[in-house]
Amino acid sequence: MANEITQVLSVTVRNSQENASSPYIDSFNSSRSFDQTGIGGRGSHTVTVTTSEEDLWMGDLSTPGVLLLHNLDDTNSVIYGPRTGTGTGTGTQMEDFAVLKPGDVHRLQLQPSVTLRWRASAGSVVVDVRHYEA
Repeated sequence: MANEITQVLSVTVRNSQENASSPYIDSFNSSRSFDQTGIGGRGSHTVTVTTSEEDLWMGDLSTPGVLLLHNLDDTNSVIYGPRTGTGTGTGTQMEDFAVLKPGDVHRLQLQPSVTLRWRASAGSVVVDVRHYEA
């Protein structure tokens, strides 16, 4: 179907337990499609995130919707969260919300009124960013 986003998520947890004859196993599987009311988005592009906090640029999307972040670094993480305050400079900062660890992929469904900020935990971190209209 046209103008739609489909996601598939599968997570399996396996933990061995002391003095247990079988390991702990849990799994979660989900598949969902939803309409994309606006057409467009920006496919894969890489951004180098430094230790200086900055806004995550959403490009020319009129209503940001789905955001995918993939940390391509083998060592360092990226911390991100919503911007607090208004304007620029010292009045603008980030509320630490999540950590994108090395190799991690995060998917977010954004509220249009939220601006995300981010910074690398150390050095410079390359992140594959994909964002699409809601």
